[in-house]
Amino acid sequence: MKVNSRILRKFILKNFKFVLLLLLTALFSVSILKSQVTIGVTPSLTFNGFYVGYELGNFVPYIGLQFVSGSMTVEDKHSDYDMNGNLIDHSSKDEVSASIYMPSIGGKYFLLQKGEVKAYLGLSLFKPIISAKEVNNGQTNETLTKNMDNLSVWGGEFGFGAEYFMSKQFSLGGEFGFRLFWIKTDIEDKISTYNPRTGNYVDLPRTYSTSLNLSATYAKISFNYYFKD
Repeated sequence: MKVNSRILRKFILKNFKFVLLLLLTALFSVSILKSQVTIGVTPSLTFNGFYVGYELGNFVPYIGLQFVSGSMTVEDKHSDYDMNGNLIDHSSKDEVSASIYMPSIGGKYFLLQKGEVKAYLGLSLFKPIISAKEVNNGQTNETLTKNMDNLSVWGGEFGFGAEYFMSKQFSLGGEFGFRLFWIKTDIEDKISTYNPRTGNYVDLPRTYSTSLNLSATYAKISFNYYFKD
């Protein structure tokens, strides 16, 4: 039991940046706000989205894209003494950058209309595409790059909303619904194992498979534009 705990701690420390980025991605994704319209925009503290669709009677299918990126640089400069009492200068530089693309496809169906207000049901599916890079003193962290390649994230939403049409071309909407995320990753590693027959340690392959499901309610507003005569 102690061996398993030690192996787990070693794995977490080795892949700390990847695990942290995975958690941040999940938290950012849960807070996404977006519109579902012929053309629409939705302001947000984390993501700003733009969507284009086509009105087919009471049904409006659409496609969209959201994007966010960030980078961080950490520099360390200090001095200390060696064994001979000489003052030695040290410096290190760690650069991390990440980008998230969020293509989506979905639609909404208008159920009823009363005056200037239309109520609808909305459904969407989106696929976050995540890329990340770390460079430490000019050396690229290949482990982080490989882990990101093995990361799979999907999401979906189902909600009920309404739009208030100020004119035929413009409406202000609000929606409340349920959001789901499915996150899966496979990380390949090696473990040094003692072979009692040969008296030597050998490296054996090991795979960590992680599945994470997130669900939450959401509320959002949208500014919608319709091209009508």
